[in-house]
Amino acid sequence: MKQPSLATASLVLVCLGLTGTASAEAFYAGVSVGQTRGEIDSARINNELVNKLGYFTANTQGDTNDTGGRLFAGYQLHPNLAVEASYSDLGKVQWNSTVTPAGTLSTSIRSRAYGVALVASYPFTPRLSGYLRGGVSHTESEASLTSSGFVDLNRDNFKKTSTDGAYAVGAQFAVSPKIAVRLEYENYRNLGSDEMGGKFQVSLTSIGVLFKF
Repeated sequence: MKQPSLATASLVLVCLGLTGTASAEAFYAGVSVGQTRGEIDSARINNELVNKLGYFTANTQGDTNDTGGRLFAGYQLHPNLAVEASYSDLGKVQWNSTVTPAGTLSTSIRSRAYGVALVASYPFTPRLSGYLRGGVSHTESEASLTSSGFVDLNRDNFKKTSTDGAYAVGAQFAVSPKIAVRLEYENYRNLGSDEMGGKFQVSLTSIGVLFKF
């Protein structure tokens, strides 16, 4: 049988050491709600409509704010380090393009993300701490398109999935030994596709509650 390498054995010992320093209430879960904000490239969409699809002019206006939320669960490896899994509803991003010859194209995209990350925290006071979360997320974006006038669609829906890095910054305040409140900002990039009018990004600013077990 192949013997484990020194690096593997060291990693196991480190993980056991971190786990051993975790508090009795190592598991936690929570929920947060807030506002999403998307960033779309109107100039790119207009360029696609004029230079690739042949319209004379194009003007695109977007509605990029919506309501979103997050469900999360984690395990405290160390007082300052945790591993966390999450599901985030990133709300809708919508935009409308008006073209000549007379016509309109309306796009509505709903996105969601599933992620796993490490959370590193720093205590400012016994109750207040700041944290950084970094990891990998699997995102899904579903687009619904409608048109009128001289705009003719070959398809009226698209779905795009991708895997990319995701990050968040936040602050956490302990209301009691088992309950804390979080304020957080997170960002997801490279959502969407060319069929949806190009890639875009969405941020979620939320407030939530965390329960320790």
